[in-house]
Parts: sequence; structure tokens; C-alpha cells
Amino acid sequence: MTYDQQTLTDIARQFQIPQEITQVAPLGDGFINDTFVVLTQASKRYILQRKNKNVFPDVPAMMDNILRVTSHIRRKVTEAGGDSEREVLTVIPALNGKPY
Repeated sequence: MTYDQQTLTDIARQFQIPQEITQVAPLGDGFINDTFVVLTQASKRYILQRKNKNVFPDVPAMMDNILRVTSHIRRKVTEAGGDSEREVLTVIPALNGKPY
């Protein structure tokens, strides 16, 4: 599936990204999901994915599982003295607070 730049930017703006979005570009050639890199004025990058609902029919349950796993890993990294901000995935919620 192909998306124009404005559509991708509009989708990315539905998430709590505090910086101005400057570009959204495809990232790799996903076989199951579509993956994009979101670039911002502050040179911060985010990953945006369109999940394939044919493969993952229950996106809310999948995201709940991702949140549980990343919370567990974040706790373990912190306990080990690591830098959880750099070593663990951070899910950016949508403007409505949901993780998708």
C-alpha cells in the first residue's frame, strides 16, 4: 500500500509527538506491516507502523502485550543500572491516550 506525504504526516500527528514533524518516510520493505520513520525539527526520530489486521486481527490486545513486555524489560534494565530511555522501546500514545 502506498501513502502520500500529507496522509502520513496527518497520521503521525495523531500521536503525542511533541516536536514539529518534518517528514515521514518508508523504512524498509516490510512483508507483514508497513513501517515508517517520522522525522522532527528537533532531529528526533520515531517509528510508525501500520499493522496488518489480517495477520494481527486484535490490535488492542497486541498493543497491550507490547506494553506489558516493554514495562517488564524497562524494569529489568533499570534494576540492572541500565539506561531504559536508550535500551527499551517507548510506546508513544495517540492523542486519545490509546497505544494505537
